[in-house]
Amino acid sequence: MKVNTFRALLTASWIMFILGSVLSSARGPSLPKALSDYLEWQVSSDAPVDVLIAGDILYLVRIFLFMGLAVSYIGLYRWKEWGSHLFMVVRALGLVASAIWLYSTVEPGLVTVTWSAGCIIDGMLITAMCWADPIRSKFEADELLVEEGQPGDPPSPF
Repeated sequence: MKVNTFRALLTASWIMFILGSVLSSARGPSLPKALSDYLEWQVSSDAPVDVLIAGDILYLVRIFLFMGLAVSYIGLYRWKEWGSHLFMVVRALGLVASAIWLYSTVEPGLVTVTWSAGCIIDGMLITAMCWADPIRSKFEADELLVEEGQPGDPPSPF
């Protein structure tokens, strides 16, 4: 995989993430009445405490994952090793949070398609970071070369 292809996939991933977030937050008017009433009940004061706490925790997790993903994209664009590690961790945590979120609510078709396309693109990015040689070598950490011997000794030719 070439560098430009990797960056194009990275940009596509970011676009899918933003598009999915916008579509997910704008889903209210398109939902059936029974489902929108249920979602309104989940955030109302009539809901049990455990439902309110779970919703708040998921909301905080989504905010932290969003911030982590934004920072990891910056690291990936700059070819930083920490960016690739952070991206993989955030995406793994995001999959767990998405599984929990999908059990608590129903997403309309276009939102699901957008999130699924983003996950496929992210899988391609992770695969390239782990196994595609030109991309993998860009993320490897620069190691300091330490010469053996006393300070002030000339470097050994071997």
